[in-house]
Amino acid sequence: MPAEPIEIRARHADFVYGACALGDGFATCSGDATIKLWGADGGFVTSLRAHDHNVSGVRALSRNRLVSAGFDRRVLLWDVSRREVLRTFGGCKEWVVALAVSHDERRLATLERLGAMRVWDLETGKLVARARVDVEWAALALSPDGRRVFVGRNDGPIEVWDVEKRAKVRELANDSRVRDFAIEPVTQRLVAISTVVRSWTLDALEAGPILRGHHGTIVGVSTADDFTATGDDAGSVLYWDLEKGPIGGRRRDPIGASAFAGRADGGFAFGASNGEVMVVSAL
Repeated sequence: MPAEPIEIRARHADFVYGACALGDGFATCSGDATIKLWGADGGFVTSLRAHDHNVSGVRALSRNRLVSAGFDRRVLLWDVSRREVLRTFGGCKEWVVALAVSHDERRLATLERLGAMRVWDLETGKLVARARVDVEWAALALSPDGRRVFVGRNDGPIEVWDVEKRAKVRELANDSRVRDFAIEPVTQRLVAISTVVRSWTLDALEAGPILRGHHGTIVGVSTADDFTATGDDAGSVLYWDLEKGPIGGRRRDPIGASAFAGRADGGFAFGASNGEVMVVSAL
């Protein structure tokens, strides 16, 4: 990693709702109805256009694919290299406000504004399960095998749903709004961010310690190969030992961040409420 990371700023025309690492770069999504791609050096690559309303979430897949969801009630599977939509997942009745993909990339979960939750087969596009969740504007995560959905509420416990049973099977103690989830693949832990960082083992759902370190509002979490990083609205990044707390980090200029994504090599991206995107490259 160079002593002075490369920092590049560009922008969307509206609020940045989400970000994800995509290959060696990043993807961001916005209220301007676009998904923007950023290269390994942080440079702008292209915009993906198929939504006609706010794009509320993006999740990267292998084989250069991407899933997006938006307020136009559409969920799209993209071939990024060809900049084409491979599949549209239909049937959503309200704004899609959250989405998640299982690590085996076989299932996709979506949540609509008024609480309709759907689980899809990613390859066939078929609906696997549907349920009604008594939450609005929640965060979602899928277990690596796609059999459980974790729903982070605006307040109160995290709900655990069994996809096959189409039923809530457990609640995890939590007392503040969950803004984002990630699954740590090596330690097999579910990581949730709110005003603090918390994690649970995926097998027994045993809670880890409540971890603090950010001074701003945490807006995103990324995990990969025994790596967990979070970013806050002041532009700070912290790296975590999920049992002990923060183990390092960086602070950037405050930009009013609304979204965050990180790569295991140390590169990260912020999206801001004014549409600005800041990418810091480790290359």
